[in-house]
This record gives sequence, structure tokens and C-alpha cells, in this order.
Amino acid sequence: MVIVPPSLHAIGASIGSWRLAVLGQADPLAALERFRAAYLAQRYGPAPTPADVSAVSVAMLDALLGPAGVRELLAHPWLRIHVLVIRS
Repeated sequence: MVIVPPSLHAIGASIGSWRLAVLGQADPLAALERFRAAYLAQRYGPAPTPADVSAVSVAMLDALLGPAGVRELLAHPWLRIHVLVIRS
């Protein structure tokens, strides 16, 4: 008999969503290290534009996910991540 755990619907915004993306990967410690390195490498000019911040955020997300992260998150056996995005 196969026991399937119930799905956990996890909701995150801001740093919480980044952490959930780490948790849902096959090797969360490696994902956390990639994110840590990208987060600490953030650099902005004296007056960053929204486009500048978006570009850095996309680069951090790419680093966090690595080559297989999207597939791993979508195929996770029980974690369902919901990300809240608020424009302000």
C-alpha cells in the first residue's frame, strides 16, 4: 500500500516565498546556498530604478532555482507553493 501525504499549501510573500522555493527543491541546502550567495552579491547604483531591482531579483531567482528547481517545485510530492505579489 502506498501512503500519499496530504498536500501542504504554503503561502509566502517577500522572503517567505524565497524560503518556500528553497524548501521545495530536491536539495534544499544547495538551493539555500545558491540563494545566499546571490542575495549577498546584490549591488545597485546610487539611484536604482524599478527595472534595476527587477533585473537583480530575476538573477537571484535564477540562482536559487538552478537548472532543475522549477521542475522540482512543480513535481514536489506534497508542497504546493502560493506566492503573493503586491505592488506598492
